[in-house]
Parts: sequence; structure tokens; C-alpha cells
Amino acid sequence: MGKLNKYQLSRRCDCHPEREHVAKGMCGPCYYRQHRQKTNNAQHIKWRLEHLDQLKGYIREYAYGISPQRFAEMLKSQRGKCAVCDEILILETTAGKGRSKTVHIDHDHTCCSERISCGKCVRGLLCGDCNRGLGSFHDDPIVLLKAIEYLLKISFQE
Repeated sequence: MGKLNKYQLSRRCDCHPEREHVAKGMCGPCYYRQHRQKTNNAQHIKWRLEHLDQLKGYIREYAYGISPQRFAEMLKSQRGKCAVCDEILILETTAGKGRSKTVHIDHDHTCCSERISCGKCVRGLLCGDCNRGLGSFHDDPIVLLKAIEYLLKISFQE
């Protein structure tokens, strides 16, 4: 997000002082939530489907601190594949197909204390299965090595 200038600092929102003001004294998520409550839900769903790529880009930039350009570069450098299992990543979640191979942004959870990433701790792009797997092992390489040893020991016993 970069450094804020004097005008931006004076335009902090009332609901979440750490965020930038968007409209009516609110930050973006609060303003859009209130706006959604006022609008027809069917209209909102239609709008979201029409602007899905734009919304995903906003979420990636807000939550992980990576621009659409950086995301595209990461995807290209990984040849569109998961950094762990080498499966082709799916950019869109399609109803009925699940989330197992949709793209997930892997980041170091110990770097940032908040749920939002600073962007410097982003490690790569993973499929959902690998992302959940690393999360289940708390990103601990020692525990992952023990799991590998366990699997190898079990497979040689059979």
C-alpha cells in the first residue's frame, strides 16, 4: 500500500482508524457491506459475477499485498502450476468442481501478526490441497520431515 501522504492520513475512516476512508466515514469493506444490504441481493450477485476478476485482484492486493501484475508474474514463473505438487492451478472456482486445485497464495504466517499479509512474506502459489497440508503441519519443516519418514517407513513395511 505504500506510505500515506498528509491528505490520506487526514482521511482515515471512523469504523476502522487503521484503514483508508472510502465514503461516508467508512473503510471499503464496511461501506460496501452497508451498500450491499441496501441493494437487491440478486443485483449484487449478478454484479459480483460480472466483476469477479476485479474483485479477486482487489482481495489479493488487500489481503496479501500483491498487485495483479505481481500475481501474474508469480503465476508465469511457476508455469501456472502449484509450487509443491506441480498440478495445474485453476484460477476460477466453478460450482461443483470444488476448491482443491484453485490458486491459493502461500505466505509466512509468522511474519505478520494480523490476518492481512504485508506482501513481503508471500512465498508462492499453491493449490488448495497443498496449502491446507502445509497449514495442517503449521509450516514446520521438521514435522513435515517426520511425516515423510513415517510414510516411507510404512510403505516399506508393506
